[in-house]
Amino acid sequence: MGTPRSYQTQGIVLRQCKLGEFDKIVTIYTPEFGKLRAV
Repeated sequence: MGTPRSYQTQGIVLRQCKLGEFDKIVTIYTPEFGKLRAV
């Protein structure tokens, strides 16, 4: 597993997918970083 990273920016949520019972994977588009996926 990679090193956890933290970003602070504004963006638009493109997609949300459930990951297990309590988590979700979120795909976000930001002007600074482009398209990101986060848990």
